[in-house]
Amino acid sequence: MVAKSPPDGHTLFATPPGPLLISQSLFHKLAFDPAAFVPVSVYAVQPYLLVAHPKTPASSLGELIAFAKAHPDKLNRQSTVAHHEDGVCWLAMLTS
Repeated sequence: MVAKSPPDGHTLFATPPGPLLISQSLFHKLAFDPAAFVPVSVYAVQPYLLVAHPKTPASSLGELIAFAKAHPDKLNRQSTVAHHEDGVCWLAMLTS
C-alpha cells in the first residue's frame, strides 16, 4: 500500500478525492492518515450528471431533495463506480 511505502520519490498515488477527503468523514478509523499525502497535480476532471426518471415528482434539485427527505424509501442511486464515495455522500445528504 502506498501509505506504508517509504518516501523514495518514486511512488505515486493516483486517486479520486473520496479516499483522502470523504472517507475520513465517513469512517472513524482509517488504515492510513489522509494528511500524510501531498497533492501534486490534478490530472483529470470527472463531470457529474444527476438524472431522474420523468415520472419522479421533482423538476429541480431542491424538489428532488425535498422528495427524498419526505420519502427516503422511494429513491435509489447509481454510480458508474461501485462503492463510489461521492454517491454515498449524495445518498446520505438526500435522505437525512
